[in-house]
Amino acid sequence: KKIFLDVPANEWYSQGVYDAVKLGYMNGDGGGKTFGPMRELTRAEAACVLFNMAGGDDMYTNTTVPGYDVENKVYDTDYTDVEGNEFFAKAVAWCKATGIINGYADGTFGVSRKVTNEEFACMLANYAKAKNEFEAVDADEVLAAYPDASVVSDWAKDSVAWCVSEGIMGGGANISPAGSILRMRAATMAVNAQPEKLSDLVITIPSVNPDRQ
Repeated sequence: KKIFLDVPANEWYSQGVYDAVKLGYMNGDGGGKTFGPMRELTRAEAACVLFNMAGGDDMYTNTTVPGYDVENKVYDTDYTDVEGNEFFAKAVAWCKATGIINGYADGTFGVSRKVTNEEFACMLANYAKAKNEFEAVDADEVLAAYPDASVVSDWAKDSVAWCVSEGIMGGGANISPAGSILRMRAATMAVNAQPEKLSDLVITIPSVNPDRQ
């Protein structure tokens, strides 16, 4: 079993972190000796988490993800802040093609932007929708137990409520919707959302433009 120097076994999140790594949803930092549990998750990292949950490279060859330039072996995502050879480019291209994470109106993906708790809830809800596993719940009823439910953004309310009802998030006293999600919490939520690795291709991508292959 992999041991991270910065993930003490007695921390509540340690199981989630180790499970997320074992399932291939997330990786350690740098040389692999640390995980960076208290570091804020970026949108580039979030794209990788969702892509890995769907099976990652095992399920999607390069040419099955739209935007792959066969000749130069890079991904053209059309986002101005995503270089085609970045480690997250394929994941971002996949998220764009599936609609699980979209970019911004200014043409960027926002790769280094920090993800909030409610945004990650929306990403996981979009992932569930892509798998046809999302069922709407009564948001007001589900969130009534949380004192900060009123500050959950309207656009995120249904997704947050779904995550709470599924036991994906909401184990603490508050939702903290606008707070940046930490890597340890993202790991825990990812594992709660999908405790076992997918064995088959579940999310199909609309057919790729033939001239891009």
